[in-house]
Amino acid sequence: MQDLIKQEQFEIEVLDLLHTKRFLPRLIFCGRTMPQLCYGLSRFSVDLDFWLAKRINITNLFKSLKKYLSESYRITNAAIKFHTILFEIKSGKFPGSLKIKIHKESKKFKIEREIAFSRFTTLKVPVNVVSLEDMMSANVKTFISRKEKRDVFDIEFFNKAREWFS
Repeated sequence: MQDLIKQEQFEIEVLDLLHTKRFLPRLIFCGRTMPQLCYGLSRFSVDLDFWLAKRINITNLFKSLKKYLSESYRITNAAIKFHTILFEIKSGKFPGSLKIKIHKESKKFKIEREIAFSRFTTLKVPVNVVSLEDMMSANVKTFISRKEKRDVFDIEFFNKAREWFS
């Protein structure tokens, strides 16, 4: 459990760095970690996933991110892939590594403004997120295609969260 707590602290610290360096306004936080850090989903994920908020120069974004991430972390993998920009980083303060994945295209999502937080740190980070409705819709499609139990768990969570946060 201690490793999961440290991982969550690592994720919030990286989000805070991305916020401080003004990357987050260009990104939309999504994936499994977003509902964990923004809505309290009690299932852990160990990476940070984003979509682009609008079309931007991918090479410039990659170079800037690499520069700023390398000032605070050891980069173990960095690549511009076909569909994504990928970084894997390590920190001397935290066990394990953290993957950051940015989808290179922008998508039409309903965007909401939320606060990423953890009960294990005092940092709170404003982020653009994919709406709960769009996250639920994406999870239904994912469940239909791969039929994994964790997707049903997420669908139930998003359905309840829509009631709590609306």
